[in-house]
Amino acid sequence: MKEWTINESLQISTTIPMDHVTRFQIQWGINAHASLHLEGELSYEESIVCQNGYFTGSSVIIRHRSAQQEHILFNGIIKKIVFLMDGGVSRIHIEAISASWKLDQRRVNCSFQDKEMTYAALAQHIADRAGAEVITLCGKETMLSGALIQYMETDWEFLKRVASHLNKFLVCDIVTGRPAFWFGMRKGNQVTIATNYTEQVRFDSLLNRTSYIIHSREAYNLGDRTTWMGKPVVVSQRIVEFHNQEILFTYCLEEEVNLKQEIQYNEQIVGRGFMGTVKQISNEVLKIQLDIDGDNSSAKFWYPWRPETGNIMYAMPEIGSPILLTIPSHDEREAEVRVCLHRDGAASNLEKEFRDRCLNIADDAVLRLYPDKLELSKNKDEHLLTLEDGKGIRLETSKDFKVETKQNIFCRGDVVIVNASEEINGIVG
Repeated sequence: MKEWTINESLQISTTIPMDHVTRFQIQWGINAHASLHLEGELSYEESIVCQNGYFTGSSVIIRHRSAQQEHILFNGIIKKIVFLMDGGVSRIHIEAISASWKLDQRRVNCSFQDKEMTYAALAQHIADRAGAEVITLCGKETMLSGALIQYMETDWEFLKRVASHLNKFLVCDIVTGRPAFWFGMRKGNQVTIATNYTEQVRFDSLLNRTSYIIHSREAYNLGDRTTWMGKPVVVSQRIVEFHNQEILFTYCLEEEVNLKQEIQYNEQIVGRGFMGTVKQISNEVLKIQLDIDGDNSSAKFWYPWRPETGNIMYAMPEIGSPILLTIPSHDEREAEVRVCLHRDGAASNLEKEFRDRCLNIADDAVLRLYPDKLELSKNKDEHLLTLEDGKGIRLETSKDFKVETKQNIFCRGDVVIVNASEEINGIVG
């Protein structure tokens, strides 16, 4: 990596052979990846070399030195490079992002059903799975409030939603260059912020939150604490701007007691159904191994059984039966089992809307409900009773069909037909 001084207080390290940096902006805030937008100049020959895309994915580091100490203002990954020719001068525009971005690349489907798991343990599990590092600052003693489902979400999106259950945030790391983050507000230092610049006060009436926008020449970090206007506040956002060889820091200070977020939901999950297999039954609740979890042992949560027939007539699914777990709202903690199904090759289709329902009553006993008919089957349709719109009632069996009563038997209809291929007997007494 090439390393050179931008000015007396700034230093940059990168593989891109720039002649000098003209301006940059760094944004670092809660629940977001840190970003860098940097502009500079380089020779025409070097711009030709850089345009092959070789430098995309490489790192860029910006350091700030003050009388007190040295800060790494940004350490991240180059996402995009744009070249421009301006009056014979080759200009470069670099977009970079913090390494936490690596947690935001792949969408995942899986469930977390262990109510004995803490929120901190869940965050650690996901970080380990993603090859990331996490410092858990909340949820170490709080158990999951219900079974959670990560559906079409990246790990970063899901973790933000999980943190919101505790009214907390994620904070990405911008120093190490590794995919790392804090689960909960970063614990910074107690500082005294020196400023001679304009201050701005913002009040969010919806969240009952007051924030202060200030400017300074000094570098502070997210999570640093101070007192402002007589109130304890925390740095919740930092913007660093370099222009005309000057550097300026803009901070958002918020009252720590009010720094919280409302619970977030995954709107994509509303009305979805997830195929699974019944593993355990107790009264009117079931433990389910969901297909999205593969071979992982996920069947730890007792889901309620809500038969579509209500409490008038129903039978609990048997162990091993395929079922459909439905999510009636945007909160997956309200999930319930409503349908017991036959697998028909469409089990992997999470969005399938099943109009044809099947209830396994017992071994080889099945109740099938279709839009236009009802079937009761035994021994793989060896005995079959069908009630069908437009056709009436049909009873089929491969065995003897016997009707016995101690009273009279009446057959009534416009036409009564009795048909036998071999013999019809009438016996009295």
